[in-house]
Amino acid sequence: MPMPPQGTCRVRERLSRSTAPEDRRQHFRERDTMAEIATRVCAAPLFADSAMTRELETSLRLHLPRFADESGYVDLGPALAEAHRLHSLLGTRSPERFTEVPQEQRLRPVRELSLQPIPERWGRLISENLHYLGVARSDAEHWALRSPESGAVHCYGCVSQVGFEGKRQAIDQVLGSPMTRIVSLSRVYAFPSRPRNAISYLIARLLRTSRMAREADWVITTVDPNLGFSGSSYTSAGWKVLHQYTSQRYDYLDANFVTPGQLARRFGTTDRSVLSKQLGRRFETSRCTLDGQLVFGISRKERRGS
Repeated sequence: MPMPPQGTCRVRERLSRSTAPEDRRQHFRERDTMAEIATRVCAAPLFADSAMTRELETSLRLHLPRFADESGYVDLGPALAEAHRLHSLLGTRSPERFTEVPQEQRLRPVRELSLQPIPERWGRLISENLHYLGVARSDAEHWALRSPESGAVHCYGCVSQVGFEGKRQAIDQVLGSPMTRIVSLSRVYAFPSRPRNAISYLIARLLRTSRMAREADWVITTVDPNLGFSGSSYTSAGWKVLHQYTSQRYDYLDANFVTPGQLARRFGTTDRSVLSKQLGRRFETSRCTLDGQLVFGISRKERRGS
């Protein structure tokens, strides 16, 4: 998902002219995100003029906790080195490299675009190469806002079953019924050519058009406030917060962020002690505690009233 304006999540920074090592470090206080240091690093001349600055910030926010200590301190040096690594990696994943998905540079009013199903291979390509999580959802409906003449894709999202069993169990407890039909809206991605309000427009039309969404009792989505996401596109469309996890830590495989679902599918477990024994130094977990994810949802009744 593209970076929305920051809401209540702010990062405070302790700066000092002192040469003491501890004063040359950035401090991220409890319940704050790491957005400000990512923004500061990405404002460096090497990165500031890049077309990938937005994607670099998101990716850096995912990876900075890997370098933070238990109190949330991280040295600027490792942050800059990681920014260089991620910048090179993202250079191989810029949208214009994936010519199979039709694109255009023209900026169109959002109401000129139409919501259309797209081939699964396009959805997988976008999810695995352009979305910050880098993994596609299986058995999903793939949708995009497209230009009427050229067919260019401006914004993408998919609807699927809730993929991670732990998340499904948490939502069942909130809703009070394991029989509730729930689907997930995820992997929302906006191309550089996206018009203003493209994501809100995509979400509203998906709820009315997707067969899986129409038949579900609830449609949910997950928002990570540590990445600067506030969920404003959802709250403005009538969604509400169903659940907030109390906290979370990020996991990394071979220095790259990995989701619990990816770990479960690949290694058959999300138990960190088991993974550490099995994978050794290839597997890492952030030491600092991060804000828990927010689960937004909208019911069938609320969708009909919108």
